[in-house]
Amino acid sequence: MEKTLPFVSVIVPVYNAQDVVGDCIESLLNQDYPKDRYEVIVADNDSTDGTAEVIRRYPVQYLQETATLTSYAARNTGARKARGELLAFCDADEVASPAWIRSLVAALGEGYGGSAGPMLPAPHDTDMFSLFAASDANPHDFAAPCDILVAVTGNVMYPRHVFEKLGGFAAGTTPGGIAGGDLQFSHRVGSELGLKLRFTPEAVVYHKPRTTLVKLLRHEARAGYGGEWFHRRQLRPLALILWQALARLARHLGAAAMALLSFWRGSLRRRLFFIGMNILMLMANLYGKLRYRLGRPVPRDW
Repeated sequence: MEKTLPFVSVIVPVYNAQDVVGDCIESLLNQDYPKDRYEVIVADNDSTDGTAEVIRRYPVQYLQETATLTSYAARNTGARKARGELLAFCDADEVASPAWIRSLVAALGEGYGGSAGPMLPAPHDTDMFSLFAASDANPHDFAAPCDILVAVTGNVMYPRHVFEKLGGFAAGTTPGGIAGGDLQFSHRVGSELGLKLRFTPEAVVYHKPRTTLVKLLRHEARAGYGGEWFHRRQLRPLALILWQALARLARHLGAAAMALLSFWRGSLRRRLFFIGMNILMLMANLYGKLRYRLGRPVPRDW
């Protein structure tokens, strides 16, 4: 029965990640999926540190994408060289659980054009900043399998024919190639191909959080930039635009309220930390949106 499993190509874009990419690769090489039914491709987007040396220690396919300096270009380069009928994507600062590939494959049923899973904080990350930073990277917080509208490339799988029909990710130096290309691509799976996306909580990757407040806020600004580009490309009535803006505001305010309730029995310092972080993240997100509207792209290292 194992021989009938589809061949999977796991694609990891990387840029200056010498401190984390080794753990990512090791987790991918230790999947419980049959070893002869998947490959690991690491696409280096012109790293200037020791990333290449780390990657070459492992039995993975090492590619370079230096013509276009965006992570989506690196993913497309990996996809072009991939042999798999299924393409799985994760990031270099993540560690995949042993059942990650198998769970994503199992979620791809009839009528589905992609599957995705959660990005969770590492089990040993128990300090407040690490928990907040890692959980903020997770766009879905569902305890049971369900259909979703969009997925991010930190934890997603697409059939090759779906990827090729849509022409891959927006990968140039346009706003979509800088940020938001994964949202756009996953949305097109439904809007253009009429296929669904499946979220499965079993397909876990553990995300290593950014280690400073500045890095976390910059990343949130980048997310705001990409999100604004994505939403402005959609044909939406004014009422829907207002509703989605209010929904985003309510999400941030709700997160702050839940932080207060969840940590009511904790120290005042802990409660204030989570509330303050949500306020700062909202401001950073709005700053990213403003940069998009002013035509100022976010820097690459954000």
